[in-house]
Amino acid sequence: MPPESGRRIAILGARSAIGRRLLDRLSGSAAVERLVALDLVDPGAAEVAFVHLDLTHPGAGDRLAQILERERIDALVHLARPDDPPANAAYFRELELGGTAKVLGASRRAGVRRLILRSSTWLHWPSPNNPAVIREQTPFADGAPEYVRVKRDADARALAERPDATILRFAPLLGPEAGGLLARALRGPFSVAIAGFDPLVQCLHVDDAAAVIEGALEASLEGVYHVAAEGCVPYLAACRLAGSVVLPLPQTAALYGLRALRATGLSSLPDEAVDALRFSTVVETSRLRAALDCPVRHDARAAITAVREEKKDARRA
Repeated sequence: MPPESGRRIAILGARSAIGRRLLDRLSGSAAVERLVALDLVDPGAAEVAFVHLDLTHPGAGDRLAQILERERIDALVHLARPDDPPANAAYFRELELGGTAKVLGASRRAGVRRLILRSSTWLHWPSPNNPAVIREQTPFADGAPEYVRVKRDADARALAERPDATILRFAPLLGPEAGGLLARALRGPFSVAIAGFDPLVQCLHVDDAAAVIEGALEASLEGVYHVAAEGCVPYLAACRLAGSVVLPLPQTAALYGLRALRATGLSSLPDEAVDALRFSTVVETSRLRAALDCPVRHDARAAITAVREEKKDARRA
């Protein structure tokens, strides 16, 4: 069991939206003795030691092990796992598969007792073959894009090599600086929809993602846990809540319409979003709620409404 006080924690991907919020939460904790931020760029957090680390570098595994040993880290949080479809598939594969392998090897060599990895519920890619409610043990459906299959392989390796690790599969993130398809779909003045489809939206505010990780650091969680806000909202209602004007595309020409909107700057959604605009991914979260006094403050409607407030703040700036 990790000690109740004097924790020495390293956060990999500390400059991410979740990472910065987690640093803020942990830096003020009397239970944390040492906090180390690992990333390409200093997140600029007070009372935090920054170390530059590029997980795609061939020597990153050895360097990470040295850092973990030198800092006597007892808990490592791996957040350097982006949700967005990659612009560079080779780089993404090296970051996901190669990076996860380096994290696993380095944490083992350095004797790190607690390992938490960020993942995504969209490893269960939106599909008509998904059950109405997806549990942690539900098999993945076919038809996911390559970058999702890469993330699945990285999770599988983590579970095989570190069965005591915690893998938190977050629902699509919303809130300031959140990435991913749902945030991109709702953040702009226009939201693309496909005529005849209105999938259920399940989401999670970035503040709550950080709070759950903080709770998981103090709990003895092993394996995969789904994390999502309470409730679901139909996509078209989510667009209205977010203050977006809906641009409907005909089903028969959805992909070509999406590309045309992207070319004119009316949408930033990639081709992969066509599945997400048609089909739902709704996960069961009871396993996490039974294991953790779950600190999820925003329900789904509140998380989506926060996008609308984010737009208002941007207009006032």
